[in-house]
Amino acid sequence: MKDKTEIDIASLLKELQAYDNPSTEKQRHILEAAAEVFGEKGYDAAPTAEIARRAGVTERTLFKHFKSKSALLKRVVFAFAVKTILPLQIQKVKAMSEREAASYADFVAALAKDRLATVRSFGMGPRIVFNEILRNEGFRDKIRELFKDNVWTAILAAVKRFQQQNKLRKDLNPEAIARATMTMVAGYVLFRSFIANKEDWDDEKNIESLVRVLTEGVNPR
Repeated sequence: MKDKTEIDIASLLKELQAYDNPSTEKQRHILEAAAEVFGEKGYDAAPTAEIARRAGVTERTLFKHFKSKSALLKRVVFAFAVKTILPLQIQKVKAMSEREAASYADFVAALAKDRLATVRSFGMGPRIVFNEILRNEGFRDKIRELFKDNVWTAILAAVKRFQQQNKLRKDLNPEAIARATMTMVAGYVLFRSFIANKEDWDDEKNIESLVRVLTEGVNPR
């Protein structure tokens, strides 16, 4: 069944404020423990008993602070959604898309490096958000809507600007270029952060190679 979780910018910011400023130290410990357990196990497999144990409280105390497991998840996932992808990060991506760059390759490389650094700086937070995007159809639809209205339009505008400056091929559909760019950036960031996060890679060189594939192709010249 589709999850009808209500999500808007106001509710996201409200939960972020509550997450960053818990009313008691016990609540702070519960939130920190929940972030760990949700990140490690996902929502469905995360027992409230384990969250309480890691927080150093009883389950009864946990439910005094949060009326349900879903309310606890909402506090955690909404806070990290703001920190990692919405709405501050949207503004950052939009600003990058509007900034002048010597080439489209430079723009994409800068975008990929920034997104990777952002995701990796928040520990388990992005994993929690990503798990909820996969699990919760209502949350996923809202994230898609916000990205379409903000990030997608910013990337597409950047592509069109580079085409007008003769820095990208004009015979290619700008939407196709924008989709390929977002797929490449998101794919590398997710793979590097969640699957190959323990590999000793040179991210700067890898990103530069991926950007060359995007902008130059793989066929021999």
